[in-house]
Order: sequence, then structure tokens, then C-alpha cells
Amino acid sequence: MDKLSSLLTSLEPGSDRLAALEAVKPALSTLSRQELVDGLRDVSLLPVFDCLNGGEPSLIQAACSVLQHLLGFTDPALVLERYGGLMVHGLVHQDENVVLLILKQMSRCILDDELALLVIQRDMVRPVLDKLEGELVVATEVINWAVLLAETPGGVSALSTPEVVTQLQGIASKSTILQMRVLDLMVRVATLGQEHLQSVQTSGFLEQLIKILHKEDFLLKLNCVELLTTLALAPHGQKYMESAGVLTIMTTLLEDCPNHPFADILLPGLVKFWGNLAHTRPQYIMTKFPVFLNALVNMVQSDDFTAQSIAFETIGYIGVSLEGKTALVDMGNKMVECIEKLEMLIRDSPTEVKIRAMNALASLIKLDKVYQSAEML
Repeated sequence: MDKLSSLLTSLEPGSDRLAALEAVKPALSTLSRQELVDGLRDVSLLPVFDCLNGGEPSLIQAACSVLQHLLGFTDPALVLERYGGLMVHGLVHQDENVVLLILKQMSRCILDDELALLVIQRDMVRPVLDKLEGELVVATEVINWAVLLAETPGGVSALSTPEVVTQLQGIASKSTILQMRVLDLMVRVATLGQEHLQSVQTSGFLEQLIKILHKEDFLLKLNCVELLTTLALAPHGQKYMESAGVLTIMTTLLEDCPNHPFADILLPGLVKFWGNLAHTRPQYIMTKFPVFLNALVNMVQSDDFTAQSIAFETIGYIGVSLEGKTALVDMGNKMVECIEKLEMLIRDSPTEVKIRAMNALASLIKLDKVYQSAEML
């Protein structure tokens, strides 16, 4: 560690800081992980952080590499205590590698509930959320970070304050791309639990999402369907959508889809949405929403291998459970015709389609021993 301290001391403006940074990792190669963890408690990394302000791309890259390595051996509590202010300042750095480095450390900090509370108390949430406007790779990390935060005791409250809601609404209003990023974040938070969904609903973001279904913008509508499909994975999400009238809207979309100019693109997304619902409540969905079954049958009978594959994967997903198998059997002749078509695909189709068809068949015929009876067999 003496060698490291010497190298960090030499990181003075005007010196060969790049050479000093490049010598850090080799200098630590003989130390064990525990020696590094113990030694870094008494070493300040401020000189390395200062190199991020140098403006030279090679120096910034080297500093990022060293910080990523050394901070990985530093207790997150120490990272937050010593470098929290620097990290907030670094979020506005022009180099996205610096921002990604900081977001990774911020994610480490909020894995601990007590540290997550400190992050909230120090008003570090909004500076992170501002980076939703950054490049996609940065925005993705921000969304992941915020979802992690929402899982902590005070996280969902921090993401639901009037200031944060106003901030997110402001970001969403700037472009449709940013709007979908904000809604993606909100949907992922809503899937975490009933309390989370209630908080997101109160903030008005779910209502915004539903309104998009009525818009003419095809790409927006397609993204909206995908987000609702994610929400449908959670039982409380399904309950909300049913009470909010979303299933009625999605039924109409599925009915009208054949007349849509981009039906080939929209239909798979709609089928996936309904397939997720039918996976968890097969008998209810297949019986109450026959339009879904009709859509599956039409896709099966089409000449499009892609549409057929999606339909059979959906049928297989529904038929994984015993209740799903029973619901499919109750569909009668329609399902018999689908199975016959599935057999044809397995015999006479390209290899990729054949594999997907066989996987669907495997899901349908697999039956746990405890459920095996003369009727089911």
C-alpha cells in the first residue's frame, strides 16, 4: 500500500499523471483482496478523482479504470461518506464513462438499506434521475438504479415526492423517447408490489400510459403495449389493469388489429400481453376474452412462419400449468386444429421454426406425475 500512496501523491497537475495511473494496478498485483480492502481504508482517492477534471480523454479513461478497480475494494459506506459529493458533481461530466462509473458505485451504496436512506437524505436522488436524459446506456443504468432504490424501505416514497414527480414529468414532456424512459421506470417500480403500484398510480404515470393506447402514433402504442405486458407479469398489475379498463381497450385493439396497416408488428405484442395474462389465469382469460383465442387460431392458420411460431410459443406458455392445459382442452375443436398444425410444423418447416414448435409441444405434453390421470393423459 505504500507504493499506492506514493503513486497517488505523485498525481499533481503538471506531473506525468497518466504514467502514475497506469502504474497503479501493477503495483497492487501482489496484494490479496483482504489486504486491499484493509489498506484502502487509510488511502484517499481524491487525487484520482481530480484526474477526471483534466480534460484529456486518455487521462480520464485511465482514472476511470483505476477508480473502478479501487472502489470495488472499498466499503460502500466509505465510498458514500468520502466521495458522495464528488460523485454527484461527476454526474454532469461530459464523458459517459465517468457517469457510468458513478452510477455503478451509487448502485452499490443502495444495496444497503441504511446507505440508501443516506442517499435519499442527502438529496442525491434527483441528480441521478436527471441522467435519464443521457445516452441510452446511461439512462438504462439510471432506471436500474431507481428500481433498486424503490426496493428499499424509503425508496418508493423518495421517488414519489412532489419534487421528483414534477422532475420526471418535466423530463417526459421533452420528447417521446424520454417519455417512454420515464414510463418504463414507473412500470418497473409498479411491478414490485401493491404499495409501489399505488404510489405510481397516484403520481399519474399509469394514466399517461393508458392514454397512449388511444393515440395514433404507432411506435408509441407499440411501446405502451410492451410496458403493459411487463405490468401484466405482476398479479396486482393485472388487477389494476382490469379495474382501470385496460383489458377492454386491449380487447378492442386485438379485434381491430387485422385492419391496422402495421398489424404484423403490432399483433405479436398484443398476443404476448394476453399470453402473459392467460399464463396466470388461463381459464378466466380464455373464456372471458374469446378474441384472444381467435387471434391465436388465425395466427396458427396463417402462412407466416413467424406468426405461427409466436402463436405456438404462446399456447405452450399457457399450457405449462395443469390449469392451462385444462383451459386449452376446453377450447375443443379449435385447439385440436392447432395441435394438428403444430405437428405439421414439426414435420415440414425450417429448422428454427421446428425447434420453437417442438419446445411448445414439450410444454403442452409435460405433466407432473402427481397430476397424471386417465383423463389428462
